[in-house]
Amino acid sequence: HRKDLRLYMSFDQGETWTEAFQLQPGYAAYSSMQKLDNGDLAIIYEDGSIGNKDLHDCYAINYVVISSETLNEKIDELYAESFASTVVKNTVSGSATGCDSYGSFTEESNSWYTTWTSNDASGLAGVTVVASGNILGYATGYNQRVMSLRPVEAGGTYDLTITAPDGYVIDSYSIGARNWSASQTYKLIDPSSNEMTTSTTLKTMDVENVNAKTSTFKFYGSSTLNFLCVTNFAITLKPVLNLNTVGDASYATLYLPFDVTLNDGTKAYYVEQVADGKAKLTELTAGIPAYTAAVLINSDAATSTSYTKASGLTPVVSEADNLLKGTLYSTTLDLSDETNYYSLGKLSDKIGFYKFQNGETTTITLGANKAYLEYNAGGGVKGFALDFGGATGVESVRNSELSDFGKETMFDLSGRRVSKPSHGIYVKNGQKVIIK
Repeated sequence: HRKDLRLYMSFDQGETWTEAFQLQPGYAAYSSMQKLDNGDLAIIYEDGSIGNKDLHDCYAINYVVISSETLNEKIDELYAESFASTVVKNTVSGSATGCDSYGSFTEESNSWYTTWTSNDASGLAGVTVVASGNILGYATGYNQRVMSLRPVEAGGTYDLTITAPDGYVIDSYSIGARNWSASQTYKLIDPSSNEMTTSTTLKTMDVENVNAKTSTFKFYGSSTLNFLCVTNFAITLKPVLNLNTVGDASYATLYLPFDVTLNDGTKAYYVEQVADGKAKLTELTAGIPAYTAAVLINSDAATSTSYTKASGLTPVVSEADNLLKGTLYSTTLDLSDETNYYSLGKLSDKIGFYKFQNGETTTITLGANKAYLEYNAGGGVKGFALDFGGATGVESVRNSELSDFGKETMFDLSGRRVSKPSHGIYVKNGQKVIIK
């Protein structure tokens, strides 16, 4: 349309795009941008906001620079939003669209259903709402195509369970509803048993801080003659953090641009120092401050954990002093002998930071929000054991991405790999051994 020029950002390799700035309201065309050496973003474009608006016969050339500070602030803001939540809606205003455009009903009985499942148009496919009876339906009410609730029996109370798809947990949800008939009594009851009696005036039930795969609320209806119109139903999800199980515990690394606290008993650590072939970890007891690369440990061997966004956490360690480094985006590390990068993995079922070795391949690709160890060990050191000061375990990135260096691999006390050990003390399979 050559108008309303905007700058968009993507945080999922171009799958989705989010508006960051509007550069030019009105007519504009032929834009080009370049990141400058100082990190600023320079943009040049044709400004058609002057002259004849119909013929576009007069354009000016505009040159705009967005400072690196402004750009990074916007990246942090939008990244936090995109990573932290996915909102799934099942109704929107408009007589032609609504819950059945954003999902489908199944398990029918007399045109009433027990299950609604979201599709891609809703924001994310695979969210289910399952009722304990055939009480779900859809109708046009209040000029919207809405989900409707009607009891199977007058005076009945029914459970409705929301379940997040794989990889997500429910953060919160909001249900806005109004009665089709003023003469009927309907109630929505939240998981804490707080009741909301509805009316023909829109009322909203908000359920926050769920942090679980499922959440169940209740519906009460006094009559089967009419129904309750659910005119707004938004479910906010957040992705879980996958953990890798090794032995009796499970592990992951994490790097985020906002403060979080961890749930499910998962603990977080940063690398304070490297000495004597070990990486010493220090626990982040209050949570993980923004831009703090961390190792996660769950002593119950959970396969995933969830987090809660926080604010105001005091940085425990500077990025410079934390030997763990993080990446917000998928990145490839050069793990050849000349570099100082060590990715987290296992050696003979022992957890540590190791250089990836797979034949002639000396690179590893880390996913977004992962962390790695950066340390100049020298002498071709291949890895470091983990020193938790009495804690248990550490993360394994993806075991299939890491080579097993062999059960007979030995390191000296400086962390250097030894192929032909002589007399002395060495580390073998994570244990000290003495060769006399």
